Amino acid sequence: ILDGANPDAGGAEVPVSQLVEQALARIETELAGQPAMQAELYTTLANVQTQLRIPESAQTSFERAVAIERSLGRPLPLARSVLRLARHVRQNGATDAALTHAREALAFYEALGPDAPAGELQQAMRLLGQTLMNTPQSAEGLALLRSALADAESNDPNATDLAFALLDL
Repeated sequence: ILDGANPDAGGAEVPVSQLVEQALARIETELAGQPAMQAELYTTLANVQTQLRIPESAQTSFERAVAIERSLGRPLPLARSVLRLARHVRQNGATDAALTHAREALAFYEALGPDAPAGELQQAMRLLGQTLMNTPQSAEGLALLRSALADAESNDPNATDLAFALLDL
C-alpha cells in the first residue's frame, strides 16, 4: 500500500500527503474482499490526514470506514468508527454533525450493554456531553458529563478515565 515510502526505491522524496493519497487509491483494489482491513486502513490513514491538517480528506476517510463497518454489522468496531468520526467533525467545528455522530456512537455503545468497554462508553458520553455544553442543550450535556464521571468512579476510582471525566466538569 505504501510502496513509495521505500527509501531504497530511489528517486525523489515523496511528501507524506502524496503517500497517503496513493495508499487510499489502492485500498479498494489491493484489499478487495477484505473489508475489515479496509476499514482499519481508512481509519489509520484518516488519523494521518488529521495530523497533516487535511481535515476534509480525513473526514472522507473516516466516513468510508464507518460505511464499511455498517455493512459488516460489527457493533463494537462500528461504535468506535462513529465515535472517531464524531470527534473529528467536532474538532473541525461542525457542531451539528458532531452531535448527530456522537449521539449515534453513544447509542451503539449503550446497545452493547455489558460488552461495551467502560472507558469507551465514557468517552462517548463525554464527547456528546462536551459538544452539548456549547448548545442550548447544555443541561443535557452536563447530565452526560456527570454520568460519565459516575461511571468512571464505579469502574475504577483510580483510573485515568476518572481524571478526564473530572476535567470535563
